[in-house]
Amino acid sequence: MLRALRSAGITPDMFYFASLGSILLSLVLWFLPRSGDDAEKARPERLAIFVGLWPPTLFLMGHALRAEAPTDTAIELPGPSI
Repeated sequence: MLRALRSAGITPDMFYFASLGSILLSLVLWFLPRSGDDAEKARPERLAIFVGLWPPTLFLMGHALRAEAPTDTAIELPGPSI
């Protein structure tokens, strides 16, 4: 899955910004003015809680993508040279 994300051009920073964006979106949804009956008043609050669950997942996906990133440095193993 990580290779597919990388080949699609998605970078770890995109996941980090999406994580921050979902935190901000959750806060905005939580403080939206509520009107209507009780069911209508609770809807933004439930949506804010749902969106508030996304940041850890997005952050960890960015972290996994960064940890899986190919490095340009070669690893030299100890032993005789051939």
